[in-house]
Amino acid sequence: MIVRGETTIPPLSLHELELRVDQPEDFETSMAAETGDPRSEVPWPLSPSEMVDFYYSSPWLGAIGNILGDAVGSAQWDLKARDANLQGKPITSPNSGEEATARAWLSREDVGGDGITTLDLPGLLKAASKTYDVTHNLFLEVVRNRAGDQPMRLVKILPQYVRYYADQAGIMYLRQADPWRGTFDFVPFGDRPVGADGAKQREYLHQREPNDISTFYGVPAWIYARDSVTLDNEHRKYLRGFFQRHTTPRYMITITQDPNWSGAVPDEEKLEAVYQHVRSFLNANAGEMAGRNLILQYPGGILVKAEPLDVKLEDPTFPNTALNVRNEIMAVRHVSLMDLGLPEGGYRATAQEQSDNFRQQVLKPFSNPVAAMINRVLHAPAPAGLGVTSWDFRLEFERVDDTLRRIQGVVTGVGGPVLTQPEGRAILGYEPKGLDELFVPVNMVPGLSLPGGPDGGGAGQGGGA
Repeated sequence: MIVRGETTIPPLSLHELELRVDQPEDFETSMAAETGDPRSEVPWPLSPSEMVDFYYSSPWLGAIGNILGDAVGSAQWDLKARDANLQGKPITSPNSGEEATARAWLSREDVGGDGITTLDLPGLLKAASKTYDVTHNLFLEVVRNRAGDQPMRLVKILPQYVRYYADQAGIMYLRQADPWRGTFDFVPFGDRPVGADGAKQREYLHQREPNDISTFYGVPAWIYARDSVTLDNEHRKYLRGFFQRHTTPRYMITITQDPNWSGAVPDEEKLEAVYQHVRSFLNANAGEMAGRNLILQYPGGILVKAEPLDVKLEDPTFPNTALNVRNEIMAVRHVSLMDLGLPEGGYRATAQEQSDNFRQQVLKPFSNPVAAMINRVLHAPAPAGLGVTSWDFRLEFERVDDTLRRIQGVVTGVGGPVLTQPEGRAILGYEPKGLDELFVPVNMVPGLSLPGGPDGGGAGQGGGA
Protein backbone atom coordinates (compact mmCIF):
# COMPACT_ATOMS: atom_id res chain seq x y z
CA MET A 1 0.00 0.00 0.00
CA ILE A 2 1.41 3.40 -1.02
CA VAL A 3 0.29 6.53 0.78
CA ARG A 4 1.91 9.83 -0.26
CA GLY A 5 4.80 7.93 -1.73
CA GLU A 6 5.56 5.98 1.56
CA THR A 7 5.17 2.29 2.17
CA THR A 8 3.13 1.28 5.29
CA ILE A 9 2.82 -2.14 6.95
CA PRO A 10 -0.77 -3.22 7.81
CA PRO A 11 -1.31 -3.96 11.54
CA LEU A 12 -1.44 -7.57 12.72
CA SER A 13 -4.81 -8.94 13.75
CA LEU A 14 -5.40 -10.38 17.25
CA HIS A 15 -5.88 -13.81 15.75
CA GLU A 16 -2.40 -13.73 14.25
CA LEU A 17 -0.87 -12.93 17.67
CA GLU A 18 -2.66 -15.79 19.44
CA LEU A 19 -0.47 -18.55 20.91
CA ARG A 20 -2.20 -21.89 20.48
CA VAL A 21 -1.09 -25.43 21.27
CA ASP A 22 -3.22 -28.04 19.61
CA GLN A 23 -3.67 -31.33 21.48
CA PRO A 24 -2.91 -34.52 19.58
CA GLU A 25 -5.99 -36.46 18.67
CA ASP A 26 -4.56 -39.92 19.35
CA PHE A 27 -4.57 -39.74 23.22
CA GLU A 28 -6.98 -41.91 25.26
CA THR A 29 -9.15 -40.41 27.99
CA SER A 30 -7.54 -40.75 31.43
CA MET A 31 -9.48 -42.87 33.90
CA ALA A 32 -7.30 -42.03 36.91
CA ALA A 33 -9.85 -39.62 38.41
CA GLU A 34 -12.98 -41.46 37.33
CA THR A 35 -15.19 -43.40 39.75
CA GLY A 36 -18.33 -45.45 39.39
CA ASP A 37 -20.29 -42.29 40.09
CA PRO A 38 -19.08 -38.87 38.88
CA ARG A 39 -20.29 -37.47 42.18
CA SER A 40 -18.34 -37.54 45.45
CA GLU A 41 -19.99 -38.71 48.66
CA VAL A 42 -19.31 -36.75 51.83
CA PRO A 43 -18.94 -39.35 54.62
CA TRP A 44 -20.40 -38.94 58.09
CA PRO A 45 -17.80 -38.38 60.81
CA LEU A 46 -19.73 -40.87 62.98
CA SER A 47 -22.11 -43.49 61.66
CA PRO A 48 -25.68 -42.19 62.16
CA SER A 49 -27.00 -45.76 62.53
CA GLU A 50 -24.57 -46.42 65.36
CA MET A 51 -25.56 -43.13 66.99
CA VAL A 52 -29.22 -44.16 66.82
CA ASP A 53 -28.48 -47.52 68.47
CA PHE A 54 -26.29 -45.83 71.05
CA TYR A 55 -28.93 -43.24 71.87
CA TYR A 56 -31.82 -45.65 72.37
CA SER A 57 -29.73 -47.98 74.53
CA SER A 58 -29.38 -45.43 77.34
CA PRO A 59 -32.21 -44.17 79.58
CA TRP A 60 -30.20 -40.99 80.19
CA LEU A 61 -30.37 -40.26 76.46
CA GLY A 62 -33.51 -41.91 75.09
CA ALA A 63 -35.86 -41.53 78.08
CA ILE A 64 -34.80 -37.94 78.81
CA GLY A 65 -35.04 -37.15 75.07
CA ASN A 66 -38.63 -38.42 75.00
CA ILE A 67 -39.57 -36.18 77.91
CA LEU A 68 -37.94 -33.12 76.32
CA GLY A 69 -39.67 -33.91 73.02
CA ASP A 70 -43.02 -34.04 74.82
CA ALA A 71 -42.26 -30.65 76.37
CA VAL A 72 -41.52 -29.10 72.96
CA GLY A 73 -44.65 -30.64 71.46
CA SER A 74 -46.82 -29.22 74.27
CA ALA A 75 -45.23 -25.74 74.21
CA GLN A 76 -47.35 -22.71 73.35
CA TRP A 77 -46.49 -21.37 69.90
CA ASP A 78 -47.04 -17.83 68.69
CA LEU A 79 -45.91 -15.27 66.11
CA LYS A 80 -43.82 -12.31 67.24
CA ALA A 81 -43.46 -9.14 65.19
CA ARG A 82 -39.91 -8.48 63.98
CA ASP A 83 -38.18 -5.19 64.71
CA ALA A 84 -36.47 -5.28 61.30
CA ASN A 85 -37.03 -7.15 58.06
CA LEU A 86 -34.67 -9.72 56.61
CA GLN A 87 -32.52 -6.98 55.08
CA GLY A 88 -32.16 -5.20 58.42
CA LYS A 89 -34.51 -2.30 57.68
CA PRO A 90 -36.72 -1.26 60.64
CA ILE A 91 -40.36 -2.31 60.56
CA THR A 92 -42.74 0.25 61.98
CA SER A 93 -45.96 -1.60 61.30
CA PRO A 94 -45.94 -5.41 60.86
CA ASN A 95 -48.04 -6.78 58.03
CA SER A 96 -51.27 -8.21 59.47
CA GLY A 97 -51.97 -10.10 56.24
CA GLU A 98 -48.67 -11.96 56.60
CA GLU A 99 -49.58 -12.88 60.18
CA ALA A 100 -52.93 -14.31 59.08
CA THR A 101 -51.21 -16.32 56.33
CA ALA A 102 -48.63 -17.75 58.74
CA ARG A 103 -51.21 -18.66 61.40
CA ALA A 104 -53.45 -20.38 58.89
CA TRP A 105 -50.52 -22.38 57.51
CA LEU A 106 -49.24 -23.43 60.95
CA SER A 107 -52.73 -24.35 62.19
CA ARG A 108 -53.33 -26.99 59.53
CA GLU A 109 -53.63 -30.53 60.87
CA ASP A 110 -51.34 -31.93 58.16
CA VAL A 111 -48.57 -29.33 58.24
CA GLY A 112 -46.01 -32.02 59.17
CA GLY A 113 -45.19 -35.59 58.34
CA ASP A 114 -43.18 -38.51 59.70
CA GLY A 115 -42.96 -41.33 57.19
CA ILE A 116 -46.51 -42.37 56.31
CA THR A 117 -48.00 -40.41 59.24
CA THR A 118 -49.28 -36.84 58.86
CA LEU A 119 -48.73 -34.57 61.85
CA ASP A 120 -50.12 -31.33 63.16
CA LEU A 121 -47.74 -28.66 64.44
CA PRO A 122 -47.31 -30.10 67.98
CA GLY A 123 -46.64 -33.54 66.49
CA LEU A 124 -44.10 -32.10 64.06
CA LEU A 125 -42.33 -30.18 66.83
CA LYS A 126 -42.10 -33.29 69.00
CA ALA A 127 -40.95 -35.65 66.23
CA ALA A 128 -38.41 -33.23 64.74
CA SER A 129 -36.87 -32.17 68.05
CA LYS A 130 -36.46 -35.79 69.19
CA THR A 131 -34.83 -36.71 65.88
CA TYR A 132 -32.41 -33.80 66.19
CA ASP A 133 -31.47 -34.92 69.70
CA VAL A 134 -30.25 -38.32 68.45
CA THR A 135 -27.58 -37.18 65.96
CA HIS A 136 -27.88 -33.37 66.19
CA ASN A 137 -28.86 -33.37 62.51
CA LEU A 138 -32.37 -32.61 61.33
CA PHE A 139 -33.37 -33.12 57.69
CA LEU A 140 -36.83 -32.02 56.54
CA GLU A 141 -38.39 -32.39 53.11
CA VAL A 142 -40.42 -29.40 51.97
CA VAL A 143 -43.48 -30.71 50.11
CA ARG A 144 -45.32 -28.24 47.86
CA ASN A 145 -48.82 -28.24 46.41
CA ARG A 146 -49.61 -29.81 43.04
CA ALA A 147 -48.86 -26.60 41.18
CA GLY A 148 -45.46 -26.40 42.90
CA ASP A 149 -45.89 -22.76 43.87
CA GLN A 150 -46.52 -23.02 47.64
CA PRO A 151 -45.07 -25.11 50.53
CA MET A 152 -47.61 -27.38 52.18
CA ARG A 153 -45.86 -29.81 54.53
CA LEU A 154 -42.56 -30.48 56.31
CA VAL A 155 -41.70 -34.18 56.38
CA LYS A 156 -38.97 -35.67 58.55
CA ILE A 157 -36.14 -37.52 56.78
CA LEU A 158 -34.32 -40.19 58.78
CA PRO A 159 -30.64 -39.16 59.05
CA GLN A 160 -29.25 -42.70 58.86
CA TYR A 161 -30.39 -42.99 55.23
CA VAL A 162 -29.02 -39.75 53.76
CA ARG A 163 -25.61 -38.57 52.53
CA TYR A 164 -24.35 -35.38 50.96
CA TYR A 165 -23.05 -35.60 47.40
CA ALA A 166 -21.22 -33.12 45.20
CA ASP A 167 -21.37 -33.30 41.42
CA GLN A 168 -18.56 -32.42 39.05
CA ALA A 169 -19.65 -28.78 39.08
CA GLY A 170 -19.36 -28.67 42.89
CA ILE A 171 -23.12 -28.40 43.47
CA MET A 172 -24.20 -30.07 46.71
CA TYR A 173 -27.36 -32.10 47.05
CA LEU A 174 -28.73 -34.75 49.41
CA ARG A 175 -29.20 -38.39 48.46
CA GLN A 176 -31.59 -40.63 50.38
CA ALA A 177 -30.93 -44.37 50.12
CA ASP A 178 -33.99 -45.74 51.89
CA PRO A 179 -33.94 -49.58 52.03
CA TRP A 180 -37.71 -49.74 51.41
CA ARG A 181 -38.45 -46.76 49.19
CA GLY A 182 -35.30 -46.67 47.08
CA THR A 183 -32.93 -43.85 46.20
CA PHE A 184 -33.90 -40.24 45.73
CA ASP A 185 -31.92 -37.01 45.36
CA PHE A 186 -33.08 -33.79 47.07
CA VAL A 187 -32.11 -30.31 45.90
CA PRO A 188 -31.37 -27.51 48.39
CA PHE A 189 -34.30 -25.49 49.67
CA GLY A 190 -35.18 -22.74 47.20
CA ASP A 191 -33.52 -24.37 44.15
CA ARG A 192 -36.57 -26.23 42.88
CA PRO A 193 -38.16 -24.49 39.89
CA VAL A 194 -41.88 -24.18 39.24
CA GLY A 195 -43.52 -26.12 36.44
CA ALA A 196 -42.57 -29.27 34.58
CA ASP A 197 -38.85 -28.90 35.31
CA GLY A 198 -39.43 -29.09 39.05
CA ALA A 199 -42.32 -31.53 39.12
CA LYS A 200 -40.11 -34.51 40.00
CA GLN A 201 -37.75 -32.62 42.31
CA ARG A 202 -37.98 -32.25 46.08
CA GLU A 203 -36.30 -29.79 48.41
CA TYR A 204 -34.64 -30.39 51.76
CA LEU A 205 -33.78 -28.32 54.80
CA HIS A 206 -30.91 -29.25 57.11
CA GLN A 207 -30.14 -27.99 60.60
CA ARG A 208 -27.05 -29.30 62.37
CA GLU A 209 -24.90 -28.77 65.45
CA PRO A 210 -21.74 -26.88 64.38
CA ASN A 211 -18.52 -28.69 65.31
CA ASP A 212 -14.83 -29.00 64.46
CA ILE A 213 -15.12 -32.46 62.89
CA SER A 214 -17.36 -31.94 59.86
CA THR A 215 -18.54 -28.93 57.88
CA PHE A 216 -21.49 -30.92 56.52
CA TYR A 217 -22.89 -32.96 59.41
CA GLY A 218 -23.55 -32.25 63.05
CA VAL A 219 -22.13 -34.12 66.03
CA PRO A 220 -24.34 -34.73 69.09
CA ALA A 221 -23.54 -32.90 72.31
CA TRP A 222 -23.73 -36.15 74.27
CA ILE A 223 -20.83 -37.60 72.31
CA TYR A 224 -18.44 -36.31 74.98
CA ALA A 225 -19.95 -38.83 77.39
CA ARG A 226 -19.98 -41.81 75.02
CA ASP A 227 -17.51 -43.77 77.17
CA SER A 228 -19.79 -43.27 80.17
CA VAL A 229 -22.81 -44.37 78.14
CA THR A 230 -20.92 -47.49 77.05
CA LEU A 231 -19.92 -48.23 80.64
CA ASP A 232 -23.48 -47.72 81.86
CA ASN A 233 -24.85 -50.02 79.15
CA GLU A 234 -22.32 -52.75 79.91
CA HIS A 235 -23.17 -52.47 83.60
CA ARG A 236 -26.85 -52.89 82.81
CA LYS A 237 -26.18 -55.85 80.50
CA TYR A 238 -24.17 -57.55 83.21
CA LEU A 239 -26.95 -57.18 85.76
CA ARG A 240 -29.57 -58.38 83.29
CA GLY A 241 -27.52 -61.42 82.38
CA PHE A 242 -26.82 -62.15 86.02
CA PHE A 243 -30.48 -62.34 86.97
CA GLN A 244 -31.74 -63.90 83.75
CA ARG A 245 -29.22 -66.70 83.59
CA HIS A 246 -28.88 -67.14 87.36
CA THR A 247 -25.16 -67.53 86.97
CA THR A 248 -24.63 -67.34 90.74
CA PRO A 249 -26.70 -69.81 92.79
CA ARG A 250 -28.26 -68.71 96.08
CA TYR A 251 -28.47 -72.18 97.68
CA MET A 252 -26.54 -75.36 97.65
CA ILE A 253 -29.09 -78.20 97.76
CA THR A 254 -27.87 -81.74 98.33
CA ILE A 255 -30.08 -84.84 98.34
CA THR A 256 -28.33 -88.00 99.58
CA GLN A 257 -29.36 -91.49 100.52
CA ASP A 258 -27.70 -93.59 103.21
CA PRO A 259 -25.80 -96.34 101.35
CA ASN A 260 -26.28 -98.64 104.31
CA TRP A 261 -30.06 -98.33 104.23
CA SER A 262 -31.64 -101.76 103.99
CA GLY A 263 -35.31 -100.92 104.45
CA ALA A 264 -38.04 -100.15 101.94
CA VAL A 265 -37.16 -97.84 99.08
CA PRO A 266 -39.54 -94.84 98.71
CA ASP A 267 -41.71 -94.81 95.61
CA GLU A 268 -42.05 -91.97 93.05
CA GLU A 269 -44.83 -90.32 95.05
CA LYS A 270 -42.57 -89.99 98.06
CA LEU A 271 -39.79 -88.53 95.94
CA GLU A 272 -42.21 -85.96 94.51
CA ALA A 273 -43.06 -84.97 98.10
CA VAL A 274 -39.36 -84.35 98.69
CA TYR A 275 -39.15 -82.08 95.63
CA GLN A 276 -42.28 -80.19 96.72
CA HIS A 277 -40.73 -79.45 100.10
CA VAL A 278 -37.63 -78.12 98.38
CA ARG A 279 -39.68 -75.89 96.08
CA SER A 280 -41.72 -74.58 99.03
CA PHE A 281 -38.54 -73.80 100.92
CA LEU A 282 -37.08 -71.85 98.00
CA ASN A 283 -40.30 -69.89 97.50
CA ALA A 284 -40.51 -69.03 101.18
CA ASN A 285 -36.87 -67.98 101.34
CA ALA A 286 -37.29 -65.59 98.44
CA GLY A 287 -38.38 -62.93 100.91
CA GLU A 288 -37.04 -61.62 104.18
CA MET A 289 -36.50 -65.13 105.57
CA ALA A 290 -33.56 -65.66 103.23
CA GLY A 291 -30.73 -67.24 105.13
CA ARG A 292 -32.59 -70.08 106.83
CA ASN A 293 -31.24 -73.54 106.31
CA LEU A 294 -33.28 -76.60 105.43
CA ILE A 295 -32.57 -80.09 106.70
CA LEU A 296 -35.11 -82.79 105.89
CA GLN A 297 -34.90 -86.43 106.89
CA TYR A 298 -37.12 -88.79 104.87
CA PRO A 299 -37.80 -92.49 105.23
CA GLY A 300 -35.54 -94.53 103.06
CA GLY A 301 -32.34 -92.92 104.31
CA ILE A 302 -32.91 -89.76 102.21
CA LEU A 303 -31.33 -86.57 103.54
CA VAL A 304 -32.05 -83.14 101.99
CA LYS A 305 -29.86 -80.12 102.81
CA ALA A 306 -30.24 -76.56 101.47
CA GLU A 307 -27.51 -74.15 102.52
CA PRO A 308 -27.40 -70.46 101.48
CA LEU A 309 -24.29 -69.38 99.66
CA ASP A 310 -22.44 -66.22 100.55
CA VAL A 311 -21.92 -65.12 96.94
CA LYS A 312 -23.87 -61.89 96.49
CA LEU A 313 -23.91 -59.08 93.96
CA GLU A 314 -22.45 -56.44 96.26
CA ASP A 315 -19.57 -54.95 94.32
CA PRO A 316 -19.08 -51.56 96.06
CA THR A 317 -18.00 -49.92 92.81
CA PHE A 318 -21.35 -50.51 91.11
CA PRO A 319 -23.43 -47.87 92.95
CA ASN A 320 -20.70 -45.23 92.67
CA THR A 321 -20.01 -46.02 89.03
CA ALA A 322 -23.69 -45.86 88.11
CA LEU A 323 -24.08 -42.55 89.94
CA ASN A 324 -21.00 -40.99 88.32
CA VAL A 325 -22.08 -42.15 84.86
CA ARG A 326 -25.53 -40.70 85.33
CA ASN A 327 -24.14 -37.36 86.49
CA GLU A 328 -21.72 -37.10 83.56
CA ILE A 329 -24.32 -37.89 80.91
CA MET A 330 -26.82 -35.48 82.45
CA ALA A 331 -24.12 -32.79 82.54
CA VAL A 332 -23.44 -32.97 78.79
CA ARG A 333 -27.21 -32.79 78.30
CA HIS A 334 -27.16 -29.57 80.37
CA VAL A 335 -29.68 -31.09 82.80
CA SER A 336 -28.58 -29.87 86.22
CA LEU A 337 -29.16 -32.04 89.30
CA MET A 338 -29.62 -28.80 91.21
CA ASP A 339 -32.54 -27.84 88.97
CA LEU A 340 -34.07 -31.26 89.61
CA GLY A 341 -34.04 -30.55 93.33
CA LEU A 342 -31.94 -33.61 94.17
CA PRO A 343 -29.82 -33.50 97.35
CA GLU A 344 -26.64 -34.44 95.46
CA GLY A 345 -27.15 -31.35 93.32
CA GLY A 346 -25.69 -29.24 96.11
CA TYR A 347 -27.17 -25.78 96.41
CA ARG A 348 -30.96 -26.01 96.51
CA ALA A 349 -32.34 -23.54 94.00
CA THR A 350 -35.81 -22.15 94.45
CA ALA A 351 -38.62 -23.54 92.32
CA GLN A 352 -38.63 -20.40 90.19
CA GLU A 353 -34.87 -20.57 89.67
CA GLN A 354 -35.13 -24.23 88.73
CA SER A 355 -37.79 -23.51 86.11
CA ASP A 356 -35.97 -20.49 84.68
CA ASN A 357 -32.66 -22.33 84.45
CA PHE A 358 -34.23 -25.37 82.83
CA ARG A 359 -36.16 -23.24 80.34
CA GLN A 360 -33.07 -21.31 79.23
CA GLN A 361 -30.43 -24.05 79.43
CA VAL A 362 -32.36 -27.10 78.21
CA LEU A 363 -35.76 -26.50 76.62
CA LYS A 364 -34.99 -23.53 74.39
CA PRO A 365 -31.76 -25.01 72.96
CA PHE A 366 -33.63 -28.28 72.44
CA SER A 367 -36.38 -26.57 70.42
CA ASN A 368 -34.30 -23.97 68.54
CA PRO A 369 -33.36 -26.15 65.52
CA VAL A 370 -36.91 -27.03 64.49
CA ALA A 371 -38.11 -23.47 65.21
CA ALA A 372 -35.35 -22.10 62.97
CA MET A 373 -36.39 -24.40 60.11
CA ILE A 374 -40.03 -23.34 60.37
CA ASN A 375 -38.93 -19.71 60.24
CA ARG A 376 -36.92 -20.40 57.09
CA VAL A 377 -40.06 -21.64 55.35
CA LEU A 378 -42.08 -18.68 56.64
CA HIS A 379 -39.49 -16.10 55.57
CA ALA A 380 -38.48 -17.52 52.18
CA PRO A 381 -40.20 -15.93 49.17
CA ALA A 382 -42.63 -17.92 47.05
CA PRO A 383 -42.67 -20.52 45.63
CA ALA A 384 -40.29 -22.11 48.16
CA GLY A 385 -41.69 -20.29 51.20
CA LEU A 386 -44.62 -18.18 52.32
CA GLY A 387 -42.89 -14.79 52.07
CA VAL A 388 -43.71 -13.80 55.68
CA THR A 389 -40.91 -11.34 56.46
CA SER A 390 -42.27 -9.32 59.38
CA TRP A 391 -43.09 -12.14 61.80
CA ASP A 392 -41.12 -14.84 63.60
CA PHE A 393 -42.29 -18.23 64.87
CA ARG A 394 -41.67 -18.59 68.64
CA LEU A 395 -42.23 -21.21 71.35
CA GLU A 396 -43.01 -20.49 74.99
CA PHE A 397 -42.68 -23.05 77.79
CA GLU A 398 -45.07 -22.62 80.69
CA ARG A 399 -45.40 -25.90 82.67
CA VAL A 400 -41.67 -26.35 83.15
CA ASP A 401 -42.09 -27.77 86.66
CA ASP A 402 -44.06 -30.73 85.25
CA THR A 403 -41.19 -31.61 82.90
CA LEU A 404 -38.70 -31.32 85.76
CA ARG A 405 -40.73 -33.73 87.87
CA ARG A 406 -40.85 -36.28 85.08
CA ILE A 407 -37.10 -36.13 84.59
CA GLN A 408 -36.58 -36.36 88.34
CA GLY A 409 -38.71 -39.51 88.35
CA VAL A 410 -36.50 -41.10 85.70
CA VAL A 411 -33.28 -40.02 87.40
CA THR A 412 -34.33 -41.43 90.76
CA GLY A 413 -36.30 -44.42 89.44
CA VAL A 414 -33.95 -45.99 86.90
CA GLY A 415 -32.26 -48.93 88.56
CA GLY A 416 -34.59 -48.91 91.55
CA PRO A 417 -35.45 -52.39 92.83
CA VAL A 418 -39.23 -51.90 93.18
CA LEU A 419 -40.02 -50.29 89.84
CA THR A 420 -42.63 -52.18 87.83
CA GLN A 421 -43.36 -51.51 84.18
CA PRO A 422 -46.60 -49.57 84.87
CA GLU A 423 -44.77 -47.43 87.43
CA GLY A 424 -42.03 -46.68 84.96
CA ARG A 425 -44.54 -45.84 82.22
CA ALA A 426 -46.42 -43.56 84.61
CA ILE A 427 -43.21 -41.67 85.37
CA LEU A 428 -42.66 -41.18 81.65
CA GLY A 429 -46.25 -40.05 81.19
CA TYR A 430 -47.37 -43.09 79.17
CA GLU A 431 -50.57 -45.08 79.51
CA PRO A 432 -50.34 -48.36 81.50
CA LYS A 433 -50.37 -51.60 79.57
CA GLY A 434 -51.30 -54.06 82.28
CA LEU A 435 -47.75 -55.36 82.70
CA ASP A 436 -46.49 -56.04 86.21
CA GLU A 437 -43.29 -58.02 85.71
CA LEU A 438 -40.34 -57.13 87.93
CA PHE A 439 -36.93 -57.37 86.34
CA VAL A 440 -35.15 -57.75 89.68
CA PRO A 441 -34.60 -60.67 92.09
CA VAL A 442 -37.59 -61.20 94.33
CA ASN A 443 -35.47 -61.18 97.47
CA MET A 444 -35.07 -57.39 96.91
CA VAL A 445 -38.82 -56.78 97.04
CA PRO A 446 -40.13 -56.22 100.57
CA GLY A 447 -43.60 -57.39 101.56
CA LEU A 448 -43.85 -60.00 98.84
CA SER A 449 -46.70 -62.51 99.35
CA LEU A 450 -45.04 -65.90 99.70
CA PRO A 451 -46.63 -69.31 99.05
CA GLY A 452 -46.85 -71.73 101.92
CA GLY A 453 -45.56 -75.28 102.24
CA PRO A 454 -47.56 -78.45 101.67
CA ASP A 455 -49.17 -78.22 105.11
CA GLY A 456 -49.84 -74.48 104.86
CA GLY A 457 -46.68 -73.52 106.66
CA GLY A 458 -44.13 -70.98 105.53
CA ALA A 459 -40.58 -72.25 105.32
CA GLY A 460 -39.54 -75.80 104.70
CA GLN A 461 -40.50 -78.45 107.21
CA GLY A 462 -38.18 -79.15 110.06
CA GLY A 463 -36.16 -76.04 109.24
CA GLY A 464 -33.25 -75.15 111.40
CA ALA A 465 -31.42 -71.92 112.08
